[in-house]
Amino acid sequence: MKRTVISILIIFFLALADLGLLQYVGFWGKKPDFFISTLIFFTLFYKFSLSFPLIVFAGILKDILSTSILGLYTIVFSLASILANHVSKLIMKENMWVNMLYTFSMTILILSFLNILEFIFAGNIGHPAAIFTQFILPKGIINGLISPVWFKILSRISR
Repeated sequence: MKRTVISILIIFFLALADLGLLQYVGFWGKKPDFFISTLIFFTLFYKFSLSFPLIVFAGILKDILSTSILGLYTIVFSLASILANHVSKLIMKENMWVNMLYTFSMTILILSFLNILEFIFAGNIGHPAAIFTQFILPKGIINGLISPVWFKILSRISR
């Protein structure tokens, strides 16, 4: 119960911080997506019965706070959670390099799905190669690089 409450508070804090405070955190002009990194942490280190409801809640909260298509984040986060749950059973969670690669690839997958669905439903997307190289790939790299430290912080907070 304590772990669930702490996880919900983390989601609330990150959702609100993503709107304001985290706009000023960045590396080489690109900011990490702590929200997606946290959801990846949940899929890696929490049981599916706890991580899936948390991720659906995070998707709903992100949908409410964003100007994107309603339900987009909920759908993408839920599908990514199901996929990540199956993949996380096959990887060594203790290995820092594996976690970095896993975070990198899941971030790219989630952001790619978000952009593809936004294009399908709203039709507003720029040049796909530019979006991938200037937005999706840098976020994936930065999320992968910060994941060992961020996962350590989250694991200490959510004990």
